Amino acid sequence: MGLFKRKPAEEEPKVEAPVLRDGDGWRVCVHYGDMMFDKGEIPYAVDFWTEAVDRFDGSDKAFGSMCQRIADRVVGCCWRESRGGSVCPVNLVARIESEIEVKWPEISKEGSITQKVFDGLMAKMGSCDTVEHVVMIFMDACFCQIGYMGNAPDIREVPVRCGDIIARSADADAAIDMLADPKDRRGMNPRSAHRSILLFREYFSDLRNGVEIALGGKTQKEIDDAVAYWEGHRRERVDHLARGVEEKSQYASAFGRKQHGRACYIEIADFVEEYFSMDGNVPSR
Repeated sequence: MGLFKRKPAEEEPKVEAPVLRDGDGWRVCVHYGDMMFDKGEIPYAVDFWTEAVDRFDGSDKAFGSMCQRIADRVVGCCWRESRGGSVCPVNLVARIESEIEVKWPEISKEGSITQKVFDGLMAKMGSCDTVEHVVMIFMDACFCQIGYMGNAPDIREVPVRCGDIIARSADADAAIDMLADPKDRRGMNPRSAHRSILLFREYFSDLRNGVEIALGGKTQKEIDDAVAYWEGHRRERVDHLARGVEEKSQYASAFGRKQHGRACYIEIADFVEEYFSMDGNVPSR
């Protein structure tokens, strides 16, 4: 899915990004990140905010509040874009969280940025004005959690986040029911909206089951070794999750349903296998 990728070279933003100097402190990075964010260049904003984490010296308590402010700004961006039928690359926020976990674990204990974004988006369900708006906000919330799962060093966090999404999907269904108007033929109809929520719920149920089954076949040492490896070798593993969602969305069509369903399961299996292989090499199927 294009949402999870950086823009190709020919689509790079026309806005020129500021250049950091060696002596610039973390607050300068935050300022540049805010500036890029206000211009709609979220990937560059995330790069600067992540650099702020790297340059933070641990002496300023304002850093913790900056993390909360980033979450609030991302929720606001998703809200604005979703009203126009677009989703934001919210999965990128997980990069900031991953850097904080590595450099400043004590700050990461104050709360997960991705979870704050997820909770903030789900809290807005009752304020949506169309069923399509509900679906877009829920998609943003799901993509944010996918970003976290694709960066988390401990795969045992994946079933936890999946369970949260599954449970909270009921809020999206309730919001759709509140907005459903049988006489209104404009935009997405309620049945299609519910179907979209169902597909996401089914995907995260499949992902949770796949990870739990895999964990059940591993020894505690194998799990601990994998967690230790990924804590020391941080790398995004979001591609299989992104392709799995894409295959699940194609499953909604009667054409090729069996193939798309199988492809979704394969992507989940490859996500798990990549994690436990600890080298990123997954045999082709």
